Amino acid sequence: MGFRRILAIKLREVGDVVIWTSALQNLRSLSPEATIDVLVREQVEPVLRGQPWIDRVHTVQSRRPLHLARRLIALRAENYDLALGFYATNTLCRLIPLVGARQRVLYHHKHASTPRFSTFKLPDPGRLENAILRDHQVVRALGLESEPTRPKLELSTVERSRARESLLPHFPDLGKEGFKLLGLLPGGSRETKRYPKDLWLRLLERMADTQPHVRAAVFVDSELSVEWGLRAICEARGIPLFDDLDLRELIGLLSWTDVIVCNDSGPKHIAVALGARSLTLFGPTEVGEWHPYDQRIHPVVREDVPCRDLGPQDNEPFRYCTVPRCDHLSCLRQIDPDAVWTRARELLASLDKP
Repeated sequence: MGFRRILAIKLREVGDVVIWTSALQNLRSLSPEATIDVLVREQVEPVLRGQPWIDRVHTVQSRRPLHLARRLIALRAENYDLALGFYATNTLCRLIPLVGARQRVLYHHKHASTPRFSTFKLPDPGRLENAILRDHQVVRALGLESEPTRPKLELSTVERSRARESLLPHFPDLGKEGFKLLGLLPGGSRETKRYPKDLWLRLLERMADTQPHVRAAVFVDSELSVEWGLRAICEARGIPLFDDLDLRELIGLLSWTDVIVCNDSGPKHIAVALGARSLTLFGPTEVGEWHPYDQRIHPVVREDVPCRDLGPQDNEPFRYCTVPRCDHLSCLRQIDPDAVWTRARELLASLDKP
């Protein structure tokens, strides 16, 4: 490809950074001799830590213009000759020349044309497509054949063993032939993306009724665990709860799950990148963009509701809603917990099929 030092930038949340690993792996395979560094927000750095197709992870405190400008100027000392802005913000599109790279590719998800400071033209700017294909546009802009693959995260043997030790007291047969672990992930980046508490409780009741035939655990952030009182709820039903975790610990634990039931969330994408099958309960977000997976092994449950009224009205998978609070949550409340449990058991059973 001719570039010696590449800086790839994505200033997004956990899930989108996990999705990005598809394009980053491809970039590495197409430029094996180049140095490939990345710039991400501080809170998502643990996701990319130790990944073999990245040489170094740089971080920025926030996406605020002053913080980003200072960080890009500091990175001039790295002498990058190519800078890639994936899912770039308006701020990054304006400030990317500060990093000093003479060649640049920028993709802005809301622009129907290539951003001004991009020195390469995008193949299909503004096209409606899933998040994996969107990221690969940046690589394809360089004239390379970029084949989309499943996002992937690699974990060290030490971290995976440590996670196994945490799970073994609850699941002595973990890792043995025929054992399957179901992970329940009730969290989400905002309330409107979370399947409501009362419906999750009905799902837990159904699951508890089938014990010990289905082995399951709940993985959730400590804040939501306290808010919902999940420790007492899970103890009463004999379901292990893991809620006091940093991001690397969560990644380690999810590496042992076989199937997850989840909202559209960052941990969902982590589990998929680690090889788990998923059943996603979609609320206001676009399944067409944020579920770039084979729905035969990663099915979704999503109800068509009129209040998901943004985006193209003739293309339902790309319709969405952005209200910060919702007093009815009809997009999620119309999802029947009994139907979710049936689908989850079918997904577990599918693991035994060739």
